[in-house]
Amino acid sequence: TRAHTRQRLESEAKQAAPKQAARRSSALRNDTVKSTNSRARLHRAAVSSKQVLNIR
Repeated sequence: TRAHTRQRLESEAKQAAPKQAARRSSALRNDTVKSTNSRARLHRAAVSSKQVLNIR
């Protein structure tokens, strides 16, 4: 049964890999869109992310 569960986990991982790749490419696309936006918006986003990091 252990081999069976390993097989199932491997098949699930294979199915998940394309989804992760798609998510990564969409994230890259979002980054390029953000970089074309105004610098003020980027700065505001960076400041808010720093505040979140400080809270953690």
